Amino acid sequence: MSSFTDRLCDVYAPEIADRVGRQTAAYKRMPDNVLFRVQQVRVHISELDLPGPTRQKVLCSRCGQMIRDGRHREENGRAVCRPCTGNGYFSHAREITWPDMNWSPVN
Repeated sequence: MSSFTDRLCDVYAPEIADRVGRQTAAYKRMPDNVLFRVQQVRVHISELDLPGPTRQKVLCSRCGQMIRDGRHREENGRAVCRPCTGNGYFSHAREITWPDMNWSPVN
């Protein structure tokens, strides 16, 4: 089964057979609005949210987002990220864009 990232890299660098090489090339070619979702949010930060080494990683079974250190919820035995459950760790999300967001590197 192919991951969302693999499928996206297949779109932006289909001519490269090597997976790591395809990812590297695709990330260089993707516009910012594909690579990033920028939002202004409010976040309550607890002591457990402070920087440190990752102890656990799982993928959200709905959106494929990487979830770190037990910040997921279980639904029918599958990991789901908080935003997909409607219980995000942030509130008041507002999409942010700016004129230079879709820049391309000059070759």
